[in-house]
Amino acid sequence: MVVPFLLMLLLALLRYFTKTYNQSSLRAGDTLQSKHSFENLGRQYGIQIKGFHGDNGIFKSKDWIDDCDTKEQTNIYCGVGTHHQNGIAERSIGTITRWSRCMILHADLHWPQQSNVKLWPLAMDYAVWLWNRIPHWESGYSPLELFTQLKSSHVDLNRARIWGTPLYVLDPILQNGFKLPK
Repeated sequence: MVVPFLLMLLLALLRYFTKTYNQSSLRAGDTLQSKHSFENLGRQYGIQIKGFHGDNGIFKSKDWIDDCDTKEQTNIYCGVGTHHQNGIAERSIGTITRWSRCMILHADLHWPQQSNVKLWPLAMDYAVWLWNRIPHWESGYSPLELFTQLKSSHVDLNRARIWGTPLYVLDPILQNGFKLPK
């Protein structure tokens, strides 16, 4: 059975930065592509991914292990049903999933004709976008700032909107500054 998407949250060494990669299957090849994308993202900011902490699923596959061995990365596995062994990731996944669920329910209550559960991956991506940019109340730094080691003015939060609101495109004539004929 092919899953519509697989959420893969990879946490950097700085524990709180979260990144999603939507996948169309549970195959090792798709997961490795996501792993490589995350490693490339880290490389852009001078971060070398030294290891992974995951469950016994796809992370026990030969392809995954070989790729980690080639890059001298460690693998630490959780026991079956022991989510507390990976509490930081589980907490992040739970929070982002709840935020996404709330956004979809809010859109469904206010705009039921436009709301669609198939938009779940988009809600997850937006929740991750918010998660990475909202500063932590204790430190004053956002996960993105900690990951990139670049201070932010947080002006990008000014473009945050209520997720799922209908969008209406104006007639191109109006966009160009002209009036519509009567």
